[in-house]
Amino acid sequence: KGREFELPAIREKKTHILLDGEKWNVASIGKYPVFAEGNSWASSLCTVAGTNVVINFKNANKDTVTKSINKAIKELKYRYLSEKTPSGQQELQIQVEALLTLLQQFSLGNESIHDVNVYVMYKDTEATKVKQAFHSLGFSLDRLILRQQDGFVSMLPFVSNDMLDRYSRNFQGDTLSASFPFVNNLFMDENGDYLGDFRYPVFFDLWERGKNRVNSNLCIIGQSGGGKTFC
Repeated sequence: KGREFELPAIREKKTHILLDGEKWNVASIGKYPVFAEGNSWASSLCTVAGTNVVINFKNANKDTVTKSINKAIKELKYRYLSEKTPSGQQELQIQVEALLTLLQQFSLGNESIHDVNVYVMYKDTEATKVKQAFHSLGFSLDRLILRQQDGFVSMLPFVSNDMLDRYSRNFQGDTLSASFPFVNNLFMDENGDYLGDFRYPVFFDLWERGKNRVNSNLCIIGQSGGGKTFC
């Protein structure tokens, strides 16, 4: 006999939802860093304290993507004409060149494009802290005004093709596959010596053996004066 369970009472408001009387906010990512790429670019996004983050994606329509890229290129070129600083012009030019390359690869069938929605849910009491955390990472939150329940349902672990198109963004297949939302930086050998910190303390045992550590060689790389010899 299966266990019985009861879903919490849910009430939708304009800017939040009430779960058993507790106020929660549902938002999407409205702004990304200029280059949201590289291995594990989403790990910082998915590990902000006090949040639940869900990434949904599906294959994008080819005609829609082509029109979207063309529109983005036109907008960037228009901004380039009004940009006064050389650094700003250079940044815009890089973005245009990247989009032109993407458009060429996509047209030739060498690249896949996906519609991506990233939803973030957090307690209303933590709103200021959460927004500041995402801003420091180069992301911004777009509150789902009058779409709180839609966002909440989209975060549930059910298979669905429903996407909030207004809040989606196109991502290359390579960029999406390299997101690696969850990365374990913990390196603590039971009998290890303390070497330093990389988000967490690092305790390393030169004589530890395992599946990925079959010998006791050690290579230390760093700048001059960084402490290699001392280590």
